[in-house]
Amino acid sequence: MTLLDLFARDVAGPLTLGSAPTDRQTAWMRRRAQELVEATSRLARAEALVDRIRARKTELERRALPEIMDQLQTDSLGLPESGVDIVVQPYCSASIPRDWDDDRRSAAFAQLEACGGGSLIQTTVVVAFPKEDLELARRFEDAAGKWLEKAAGNVSPPVPLLDMGVHHGTLTSWVRAELERRQGLIADGWRLATREEMIKLSQEIPLPPRVLPPLDLDAIGATTGRICRVVRRKEKKTGGRRGRK
Repeated sequence: MTLLDLFARDVAGPLTLGSAPTDRQTAWMRRRAQELVEATSRLARAEALVDRIRARKTELERRALPEIMDQLQTDSLGLPESGVDIVVQPYCSASIPRDWDDDRRSAAFAQLEACGGGSLIQTTVVVAFPKEDLELARRFEDAAGKWLEKAAGNVSPPVPLLDMGVHHGTLTSWVRAELERRQGLIADGWRLATREEMIKLSQEIPLPPRVLPPLDLDAIGATTGRICRVVRRKEKKTGGRRGRK
């Protein structure tokens, strides 16, 4: 009788002394349990090691190497023994996480609106229905708003939840393009708005011509800089094309 058979019998009723696992079965079970404990411990150590390696990689590629390569005024470093080149490139990343508090998220969305990125914001209304209201949920797919309150009758209707968000990839692309656009405009004689002009903007008074509202990267969770990338070298093909005999 296997352990699975014993467990199945235990579901139907209590085990009798005659059906107790043998010493061999108990020993096997203890070895597998100890193996699970050791595997769990090894996994935790491996995950901690991966975190440390990832942090060191970020430090090297985003600060240590770009800084020294900037000092030496070079944007690439060849490592032929590893078959790679280290290339310095600009990078941009932006994200408005959902775990930010409401005030910080509101400030981020306001910053996007002020700088022309309001169209990136996606607004979602979520309504949570209890299981017994499945039919009401299906009907709600074809209607919204006040109709829901009328359809629910005397029962308290579900409470809609308004949520706003911006996909990090879309936001990153917008920030990169916006920074490039601003660089071109400033080179063409545009200037950034003063604090007084920004106060006017908050009062819906247009900015003067050729004036840009400042873009607060920190407010929208954006970071920019230079990063070192590992670029694999293409293997050289050996030998030439054989001619026909």
